[in-house]
Amino acid sequence: MTEKGPPLPDLIVQGIEKFNRREFFECHETIEAVWINEEGAVRDLYQGIIQVAVACHHIQHGNHRGAANVIVRGRHKLEDSLPLDCGIDLAGLIAQAE
Repeated sequence: MTEKGPPLPDLIVQGIEKFNRREFFECHETIEAVWINEEGAVRDLYQGIIQVAVACHHIQHGNHRGAANVIVRGRHKLEDSLPLDCGIDLAGLIAQAE
């Protein structure tokens, strides 16, 4: 079971849209602006998305070792945020990170 959580701030929505467009560096920058001031499960959720985006950025640039290191941390952060999901398909993102 998931717990919806608070509505997503506009910058987080914009960051997720950038992620979905494969603009991973920009996603990281956008979400980080909100993440830095958060606490608890929401902070873990945002940080997990950031770390998965960073891993994808590394893959785009051929840095597979860097991607492997950060994607594991990102997956764990996403798992740590559960059951909170704020309407994001975390199960899908965690599965893709796996």
